[in-house]
Amino acid sequence: MNAVESDSVSPLLEFRNRAERLNHWPSVREADFLRLTIRFDRDLFDHLYFGTPCGGSGIAYAGH
Repeated sequence: MNAVESDSVSPLLEFRNRAERLNHWPSVREADFLRLTIRFDRDLFDHLYFGTPCGGSGIAYAGH
């Protein structure tokens, strides 16, 4: 069962923590974005859109 089917962000948080330990920042951002589809958080959205150091990533999230 995945995070969306279970309506739980716990699997995504586990994945995010693993990606963060591996310094795999695209996966960290993707996990954060997927968390927003389950449970919207304005601070997290603002961080992804405005505060992500990778150029242009905010544009990708704007379409979702």
